[in-house]
Amino acid sequence: MGDIFYQPFVFTLGLILALRINWKLTLFTFAIIPLCIYLSVIITKPVEKYTN
Repeated sequence: MGDIFYQPFVFTLGLILALRINWKLTLFTFAIIPLCIYLSVIITKPVEKYTN
């Protein structure tokens, strides 16, 4: 139950810290994450038929 409040708090503080350190790199990282997720879904689809 404590994680419901703890995880968003830690994420927000980490995001603020990352933006303060290097805002361009932080924005680039958050822009590239959806692409990485999409590519991982495409790559794992053919493998799924061999793992079931």
